[in-house]
Amino acid sequence: METAAGSDPNFSRVGAIALDTNIFAEAPGMETLRSLCSRADKHGRIEIWVTDTVIWEWGQHLHGHHVSLRAATKKLHSAGFSVEVPDEKTAKDIALDLSGVITSLGSSIRVLSTADFAHEALRDQILLEGPAKRKSEVKTGAADSAHLRAYIHEGRSRDLEYVVVSADKDTRNAYQQWLGTEGPHIFSDLRRATEKIFGSVPSDADGLSLALRLAYEGNVLLRDVTISEGNMGDWEDLVPDDISSLSFDVDAASAKLVGLNHTKQDVTALTFTASYLAEVRIAGLLESPWSRGSTRTQEATVPRALLRADISLPAGPRQLRMRW
Repeated sequence: METAAGSDPNFSRVGAIALDTNIFAEAPGMETLRSLCSRADKHGRIEIWVTDTVIWEWGQHLHGHHVSLRAATKKLHSAGFSVEVPDEKTAKDIALDLSGVITSLGSSIRVLSTADFAHEALRDQILLEGPAKRKSEVKTGAADSAHLRAYIHEGRSRDLEYVVVSADKDTRNAYQQWLGTEGPHIFSDLRRATEKIFGSVPSDADGLSLALRLAYEGNVLLRDVTISEGNMGDWEDLVPDDISSLSFDVDAASAKLVGLNHTKQDVTALTFTASYLAEVRIAGLLESPWSRGSTRTQEATVPRALLRADISLPAGPRQLRMRW
């Protein structure tokens, strides 16, 4: 199932992130891919799709760097430096090595074959349809067509919603030409895609119940909480210039839950935002006007301050952040 390319769908239904060759300038950033696959593995229901043609293109780019490296190390070796000259490899060799590295990144990665779409891809290039175009009188686009069509087939055959990450406007044009408004949502960069996909899982009834039970434990969640000066928000405008080093100590026992929203849940964490009314003691250092350099503590109490706690309960320790 595909979602409209021009809309902002419910990303909680997305089951895969499909990668285009051009999300990296030339060669793939392996640490970026490893981080993405690790996050998908922990998430448990998101797959990362890449096709053989995408890997071939990355391999071809890397081969150019390999050739340059061999030439540079040969010159250094000839000049008497103790350097090891890499073995000669073809672009196909490097692509095969790269494929092995990518498939080992995690259980969420899936390398899709484009073999069944070669005929359509060549037709697109010859007829300048889909992502095909002319570059200096040379027709190109078969490789792009093949992997985009492979993503369409994978999504349809499994009735799985997916998104595509591509920095090329020809990708959007191709899906518009092939599928009209039924094409997948397209992100122009990987960071934005991961933010949307991994941050869009709403909690189920059990998760909401757990979040509510935890939120009611304000006396526990807010225990020993001190709000830093950097999180004081609009209070900064109300503080005299001669007061510094402010701190805000929350009386956890007085906290009353007044709101709960943004509950989200997956295999990595349960997160929610809880709002409280609580007593907060404000303390700051006031410079004494009669003794330069001397300070005294100035205190005040806000009996019903509105606090917002962004709470994340991952597999590890509880994390609590406070904002006004």
